[in-house]
Amino acid sequence: METFLSEVFIKLTLENKDYLKNFISSHPKFKAGKFELKDIFKEYEIIEETAKKVMLDTIYHNLPTVSSMFKSTFKIEFPSIAKVSKFVKLRHDLVHRNGMTKEGEPVPISDVEIVNLIDEVSKFVNEIAKNLELDE
Repeated sequence: METFLSEVFIKLTLENKDYLKNFISSHPKFKAGKFELKDIFKEYEIIEETAKKVMLDTIYHNLPTVSSMFKSTFKIEFPSIAKVSKFVKLRHDLVHRNGMTKEGEPVPISDVEIVNLIDEVSKFVNEIAKNLELDE
């Protein structure tokens, strides 16, 4: 899911000047940026490289941030993140906490939960693809 979100976001944004403008106009990293007017052409020459670095530095499992980026850049409705966020948290505990919760309790996971995860992530990704009008 994270790979899909990052690759689609970066590819579409860098291929479309309107998307690039939307991204730069709305992302907090660019709102805070300052440079002298004499440097405008130098900054313009590297704007795509700078934007790509910001995109690559984004944590694509941070779904509230990614949702905001997709909405402001592509002007699409992003699907609800509620169900998928639960699985992101579960993945975090499994990968970064060695299968334990913050409280040190083992994270229970069943075959049914894995099937449910696959189903929910598939629906989520397919809805984004549909909203972006990507070929399936």
